[in-house]
Amino acid sequence: MAKKSLMYNHPKVYDLILKFLHGNSLKERYEIISREIGSNKKVIDVGCGTGKFAQFLDKTCEYNGIDLNEKFAEHAKNKGLNIKTGNLLDEKNYSQCDVTLICDVLHHVIPNDKKLIEICMNISKKTIICEPFTEDGFFNKCGGIFQNSRLFHNLLGEADGVNTFEDMKEWLAHDRDDVIMLLESYGAKRTIIVGGDIIGIIENNGIQQKSGNNKNVILQ
Repeated sequence: MAKKSLMYNHPKVYDLILKFLHGNSLKERYEIISREIGSNKKVIDVGCGTGKFAQFLDKTCEYNGIDLNEKFAEHAKNKGLNIKTGNLLDEKNYSQCDVTLICDVLHHVIPNDKKLIEICMNISKKTIICEPFTEDGFFNKCGGIFQNSRLFHNLLGEADGVNTFEDMKEWLAHDRDDVIMLLESYGAKRTIIVGGDIIGIIENNGIQQKSGNNKNVILQ
């Protein structure tokens, strides 16, 4: 297995970098996802990381998480969360639930992103996906310099011990329209844009809505 960056070796560092990258939109996206889930639901947070989302979930819901990173899973367990360590692409690691959440994960499992979504759709009534996109602008272009640096990737960036630099670089080049089209191809009926992220909602009822009828909401 490849080496992990500092970000993926230390849970607290991961949480700090996540907050730095997303700013206020981090809290906002979690609140939106929580509203989409509602109450009295069994939720599986796929690739849950440190379990950050759990604190935003309605108290009547049952939170479950799975992550490949043993340090992250242990950190989350120490907070009293129901987390297991396991391969996200093995359907045996899942049970039936109301909602599956895939947040900041798909770019870590390529080229198996569709397989993961299919697993989630098979075990839940609703799948919620949240993925970042690359924005235009001076500061974002400056950030892209680091994003395209193999050294930065390996030391502080997205080196999770699984993905290659080339895979991550290709995915993170997606702009807003690219990610919306991708989520629609997965079956998302609605997309919500918040900060530098796009949230896609898939109702797993066996009926996929044509992408031309999808509704996009932009939150400033």
